Amino acid sequence: MAFFGSRMRIYSVLLNPEEKNSLEQAHFIPEGFCWYAFLFSGFWAGSHQAWKLAALCFLCVPFGEVMGYAFGFHPMSIIIINLGLRMLLGMMGYDWLRQYYQNKGWIVSDVIVAYSELEAMHRYYDRHMPSFAPIAGRV
Repeated sequence: MAFFGSRMRIYSVLLNPEEKNSLEQAHFIPEGFCWYAFLFSGFWAGSHQAWKLAALCFLCVPFGEVMGYAFGFHPMSIIIINLGLRMLLGMMGYDWLRQYYQNKGWIVSDVIVAYSELEAMHRYYDRHMPSFAPIAGRV
């Protein structure tokens, strides 16, 4: 259901071809800016079990601050560098997550446009599992 002012998003659907019931284990990854990656960079990557990306996040942001102090930058410059790194993480977070899953062997099964992740799941399963679609008139 669309609400006033809501916008549609694009979701990539990734499947693990090694799993028996891969349709039930599908991952829906949205496109766009990732606020969680911006605010909680390393913890966000760790929550998705992207350990290399989490280590990179935990190392890059403090490294930028340490190098700023080592070269004698003004504290405001260090804050701007930190925000720039976090903006990069926010803008590229979902892309890096999708690439992480593809490197593990997952495949992009479909691309869905929907208002929410729940609606994207509904559209995807209606398209790929029509035998489970609800029958009109049945409650």
